[in-house]
Amino acid sequence: MKKFLICIAIMAIIAISIFGLSNTMMWINLFAKGAVLMDRDSGEILFSKHKDRKLYPASITKVLTALVVVENVKLDDLVVVGDEVKLIADDGSKAGLKVGDTYTVEDLLMGLMLVSGNDAANTLAVHTARVQSGDMDMEPKAAIEHFVGLMNDKAKELGAENSHFVNPHGYHHRDHYTTAYDMALITKAATNHPEIERIGSTDRYEVNGHMWINTNYMVVEGSTGFYPFATGLKTGHTSKAQYCLITTAKKEGKNLISVILKSTSTGRWKDARALMDFGFDHKAINTYKIQSVGEMVKEFLELNRGHIVTN
Repeated sequence: MKKFLICIAIMAIIAISIFGLSNTMMWINLFAKGAVLMDRDSGEILFSKHKDRKLYPASITKVLTALVVVENVKLDDLVVVGDEVKLIADDGSKAGLKVGDTYTVEDLLMGLMLVSGNDAANTLAVHTARVQSGDMDMEPKAAIEHFVGLMNDKAKELGAENSHFVNPHGYHHRDHYTTAYDMALITKAATNHPEIERIGSTDRYEVNGHMWINTNYMVVEGSTGFYPFATGLKTGHTSKAQYCLITTAKKEGKNLISVILKSTSTGRWKDARALMDFGFDHKAINTYKIQSVGEMVKEFLELNRGHIVTN
């Protein structure tokens, strides 16, 4: 029976590719393996592609990190950088924090969101865990574990049932995964805090001799990915996760969230722009890529296995 259903699905995919019915299955035109477009105010899903498929999020994890931070500590808290910055991989992204440096929580959130500093993520995690637990002497490793527990608790509270996080920065781990739908839920909650979107849309920020320039081209005017209605929010990339992007945008009173998982380096900007245009009533979806029949069959089979997609 299952083989029969697979054959029917393959025949349908072939028919679509032959007759050009891309408006019927718009998802075939996206680079991303998983995507969601959400109305930020109502939570309505306006478009999705494999919204519940488990994928690796890379640094878009930091949106959840920022949410947990702002819900537990104050932006003007002073934080002294400790040994937690030594607990990150050498090939991870960094904001350039040094042990003994002092920053405010807001400074560290800038380093987290603009240049995706894994060192900033760890420092924020340790400070937040210590404040939330009341144990200001908690060791860095224990504090990070405590913070990750807060992340998973918050995700479940928001209904993100298909996610699991093992660190505050998104550096690859096989048990650190999410879905496009779950990240849209998390982003909706995060943007209820205006400071997160404000920080995520900041073009550049200077502190302690650092000049942090936003890596999110959607909000950087003059960049190749600039989108005039974008208001944030976060990029992500690892070799396993490939290229991820969360975008928030506002036009004529309509607020949208798009989540792009496992796209390409240029495709994520095109995917996000196309979804936003679609949500803002330009009813044309991305036509930069039409997948081959072989690619579509492979995606169908992967989806039916229900596994995290790693290639």
